[in-house]
Amino acid sequence: MLNMFAPLFSLISRFLPYDLFLPTRFFIAKAIFFSFLAGYLFSFLFNFLLGRAYRSLRSWLKEKRRNRRLQQNTVPNGELVGEVTSFLSHLKVAVIKVINKDVRVGDTILIKGNQTKLMLPVRSLQINRQPVEIVKKGTEAGLLVGKKVSRNDLVFKINK
Repeated sequence: MLNMFAPLFSLISRFLPYDLFLPTRFFIAKAIFFSFLAGYLFSFLFNFLLGRAYRSLRSWLKEKRRNRRLQQNTVPNGELVGEVTSFLSHLKVAVIKVINKDVRVGDTILIKGNQTKLMLPVRSLQINRQPVEIVKKGTEAGLLVGKKVSRNDLVFKINK
């Protein structure tokens, strides 16, 4: 295996002083090469493992912040249904992800966010461009809102 690196060792040994005995120069060249190789591999593995740990920690913190935000935002006579995942401005449609309860056509909902507070009856619900009467927990649906809402706004079902 070391014969494979012989041209590289001889190249490195050319930069070492010529008054050293040739096998010694070759040995020093090997040591330099393998120390760089070991350092490179160590840094690669360390960054890889640290990067994975950082990404998992970041996603855990993001989920924890999201859960805290969901718990803090409450409405007196309503219950949390879900959140807005996106808004289609040309259609005035909010895509909502239903998290807790089912939503039906005819329910009154409140969309609440940093810049949004919108109360409206549910007139139209669609899943994959097909009209539906009820949206079950855990699915995403399009909801006709008529006004601009923001991503991550919370959707509450108002009890009468």
